[in-house]
Amino acid sequence: MRQLAESLGVSQATVSRALGNSREISERTRAQIIAAARKAGVTAPVDSNNITVVLPHSSLEIVGLGSLIITALMNESNRRGKFLEMVCVDHFAMLNEKTTGGVISLDFQFHLSDGFSKSSSLPMVCINDYARRLEHIYSVSSNEQKGMQTVVDHLAGLGHRRIGLIYLGDFDVLNTQIRLATFDERVRCHGGTPLTGQANYTGPTGIYLPSAALALDTLLAQNITALICCGENCWREVAPSLRRKQIKWPHDLSIVAWMTPDQLQLTAPTMTAVIQPYAALAREAFTLLERRMHGETNLKNIELDYLFIEGESSEPPGCNKQ
Repeated sequence: MRQLAESLGVSQATVSRALGNSREISERTRAQIIAAARKAGVTAPVDSNNITVVLPHSSLEIVGLGSLIITALMNESNRRGKFLEMVCVDHFAMLNEKTTGGVISLDFQFHLSDGFSKSSSLPMVCINDYARRLEHIYSVSSNEQKGMQTVVDHLAGLGHRRIGLIYLGDFDVLNTQIRLATFDERVRCHGGTPLTGQANYTGPTGIYLPSAALALDTLLAQNITALICCGENCWREVAPSLRRKQIKWPHDLSIVAWMTPDQLQLTAPTMTAVIQPYAALAREAFTLLERRMHGETNLKNIELDYLFIEGESSEPPGCNKQ
């Protein structure tokens, strides 16, 4: 402690107060001492009632899909009497300066957990990041493999064999890779032809921007009878293109879409959809993090099944065609 105090130019009493999480010193000084202590391998204080949520650096993700997970986390934190602090991924290094008890990461797209595991000893749980590849970091994820299997089996059960999939997302993200690989495997298992198209491109700022029309044209030219809109906002880009082409669902094309709970009533006819279990993701993330904070070691990653909602947008091929 003496060496730490000398390196920072403060008294040992100040270091002691900072490591005791005292409010008698300024937040800035306390943060500097905590950061230096962790860097030096000195045990720094934690506050088990304070949980930090790391957000993506794309504002589109925060106000879109991420907002639903954030809301679920806030509801769960209130139920458990916890305080949530939000930190953008661009500033996640500051976590070493805080007394947070643990971290829940929503940054599934930019591989935050990989870098974090090398720079911090704080307990961490990722949501939808498939962190099972990393030591001491665990994930709570929607079961992408089973979700896609459910969708394809539903369409195949109706008799569809030429099934198209249009996806909105980054192919480098493991979630997307799992979805596409499962789609290909399940369609072929049913004796069908899997056809895919990517409904986005990378803009100049690195943000993925929707452009569904060209991918949709390619799929329609291959005489698909059913379409899977993969990614929660993909159907929003596909639906206007179908209307401009005067293609109606399910009369001309059966559709199943990844959706959010608030979107179910926005389409007519209502979409057959799969929905992530947001409340369950938040609940299991908190439970897993608390077990990590208590020092448990015999932990496993958790996968939760998507909710399948059968709407009016899917039917056997040619059912209503003249």
